[in-house]
Amino acid sequence: MTTTTTREYRCTRDAPYTAPTCEGHTDRKCRQGHYVQAASATEALQTMARDFPADVADGHGFTAHRWIGCSEVSAVEEAALDSPALPRPPHAPESCAACRAGVCQG
Repeated sequence: MTTTTTREYRCTRDAPYTAPTCEGHTDRKCRQGHYVQAASATEALQTMARDFPADVADGHGFTAHRWIGCSEVSAVEEAALDSPALPRPPHAPESCAACRAGVCQG
């Protein structure tokens, strides 16, 4: 029996935001994300394409980043997370929008 570990990915649209004064117009980190549980970034992107076909049909897709609590996970942190011998990266509630909104699970 194969066990698949699911991870959380924050997926954002690649299409530019239409309002030029909106922070997310040029900075993808300011965009609202959809949080998807998946075994890989590829699987998360497939889920987004299935759930939002219009974004794929108009020639845009999505970007998926590994996510824990309120923070994007870097490649180095991801390696640590995947190694049982290394500790989980620290959570930074002071820079976490979800913590400020009272909805963080990190």
